[in-house]
Amino acid sequence: GKAKVMSSSTAASDRKPMVAAGTSNALVLTALAYLPTVFCMMTVGVIVPFIDVLGAELAASRAQLGLSIALFSMPTAILATAGGALIDRYGVRRSMLFAVATSSLGSLLASRAHSLLALDCAMLISGAGFGGTCVSAPSLLIRTLTGPIRTRAMAFWSTFAPTGYAAGLLLAVPFTAHDAWHVALRVHVAILLAVLPALVWLLPRTATGTATSRDSLRHTFSRMLSIIREPRVLRLGIAVALPNAVSYGTSLAIPSYLARVHHLTIATSSAAVAGAKIAAMIIGGLSMGYLLSRAVSAGLLFGTMVAIGVLAQTLLFLPSSGVALATAALIL
Repeated sequence: GKAKVMSSSTAASDRKPMVAAGTSNALVLTALAYLPTVFCMMTVGVIVPFIDVLGAELAASRAQLGLSIALFSMPTAILATAGGALIDRYGVRRSMLFAVATSSLGSLLASRAHSLLALDCAMLISGAGFGGTCVSAPSLLIRTLTGPIRTRAMAFWSTFAPTGYAAGLLLAVPFTAHDAWHVALRVHVAILLAVLPALVWLLPRTATGTATSRDSLRHTFSRMLSIIREPRVLRLGIAVALPNAVSYGTSLAIPSYLARVHHLTIATSSAAVAGAKIAAMIIGGLSMGYLLSRAVSAGLLFGTMVAIGVLAQTLLFLPSSGVALATAALIL
């Protein structure tokens, strides 16, 4: 399997040599994959603390705003199926730049939304940019790194969701006192726009002239969609999706839940959730990268994760749990 990946990468870069996988270079490449995905994910974290304010200003219920947030993830689900073929066709660098620019446009439109429909459209656009980074970032790591270094980099990159959500919450906190959600989103736009020149300068150029990219779009998509007929692929997809769905749903609901149950301000509860997410990223990302690079059984790790998750959810929603216990459960 590794030989096929390496031979494919060599063929794909016949017009430009693959980037060397030294330790310092690996850190730069990991940052180039990690940070854009984190910054694009921040959109959801910025929106969540303002759900009640948005409901009043846009005449929308919490359920309707929940659907708006769900629309953010819909393009990612679509791109996850066909995105690999698009990356092969247009290249990692071009795809990453386009994705970040699209995400910034989505946040800008969201900051100017005056109706629920406008917010829904903005979240779709922002989600399309986020989906683009979700596909192009791991493609960058797969094409430029090899061996245990690539395993650790991929494990660390996979923590982008809690980190990005936490960063969005922290960005929103200073603006919650004045319900200035427009300003918070515009600051997010400024962050994304500031990232673009750095990506233009630092992202490596990789060739796109592979046989795959010369295929017709119809043939390319038919080959990608044929993957869903593989039972092992479907089982792995479900295994990854279920814990992520629980974690993501909990993350969206918990700031307002903690504020209501423990009589906190939304700023305080958002900061607590952000701190827990950052701690989880450090502990989970680094430890999983270490264990996977030592070839620990993935089945054992999945089983342990499920057991810890069940315990965490139980502790988190115990009526008698205090803020400290709830924060510890969030980290778990």
